[in-house]
Amino acid sequence: MPSAFARTLSKTRVVVLLLLSIFSLALLISNGQFAHTLMKDGNVTIAPFISFNLAVSVMTMVTLLVMLIVGFVGQDPFTSWIVIEISWLGFLNILWLASSAYTSSQWQPLARTGVCSSGKPLPADFATICTDFQASMAFGWMGWILMSAYWGTLLAFAINSAKNGEPVWKSTLKTAGSGKAASTEFGSSLVFQPVKPRELDSASTIKETV
Repeated sequence: MPSAFARTLSKTRVVVLLLLSIFSLALLISNGQFAHTLMKDGNVTIAPFISFNLAVSVMTMVTLLVMLIVGFVGQDPFTSWIVIEISWLGFLNILWLASSAYTSSQWQPLARTGVCSSGKPLPADFATICTDFQASMAFGWMGWILMSAYWGTLLAFAINSAKNGEPVWKSTLKTAGSGKAASTEFGSSLVFQPVKPRELDSASTIKETV
């Protein structure tokens, strides 16, 4: 197992999850302000893409921060297992792609008018909408790219380790980097000790005596 690479990936994980949490917060703020502006202008209903972005940002920020905190406090918790991270980040990755693509599709009609990029003075609320729209798209796509890069690297590392006969699916990156297998790896905790010849001789003697 390339322990050095696992240690580097373990440090990268912390940075990536923190950045994704920050991007999630930015996505939450921009879409929250977007919704606030629309409601202030008398719109009772919120556009579906805004609600979707809010849900994705909250779900991502909460779960990733929990994974980070539990990883620091706990001793190789299951939330930090590589198989869990690959599964959950893969799911979030799909949501971020859908969120970014959905927001971009809603931006196209506004972009065609050229209002936001005309350089002309705009009403305060309209200028806020343009800014929030662009911020939502920027942080959405950056988050998706960052998550995809880390997820792909983690998956490639796990598959490569399994091919080399050292599966790390139920190990954490910290454990993999230290060269130790997780105690729960595939549930194999039984250790068979070979019987020594002396023990066999003693057993035979006792049997003959009886």
